[in-house]
Amino acid sequence: MGEPVKIIDLARDLIRLSGLEEGVDVDITYTGVRPGEKLYEEVLLGHEAVEPTAHPKVLRSPADPVSPATAGLIETLIQSALGEPDDWDALRLQLRALVPDFHVPPPPPPADEAEHRAAAISAERKLKLA
Repeated sequence: MGEPVKIIDLARDLIRLSGLEEGVDVDITYTGVRPGEKLYEEVLLGHEAVEPTAHPKVLRSPADPVSPATAGLIETLIQSALGEPDDWDALRLQLRALVPDFHVPPPPPPADEAEHRAAAISAERKLKLA
């Protein structure tokens, strides 16, 4: 995946490569962690195992075999999603039956139109970093 890059270095490079100047055209603001923000990437589900490959830095996770019952759940989920679903909670329950580690994050609080416009204008002027 390459060498780690600090977000601040990435932000400064993007500002410079866009022909702008930090502190003049664009401010960098540290906002801290926001609700729902991931602090690390979960590549595998909790129950999945990994196996080595020929390359020492590459692992693989063998796919679990799909049982006929699971195939039926997948087909039901697909059919429910292809229709115009009225019951999103039912779809989430179907998904949870298929993916045991699936968790629905709480929805973000609704923003009124003025807040939405102010956030859009602010985003154009500032590059916010966590």
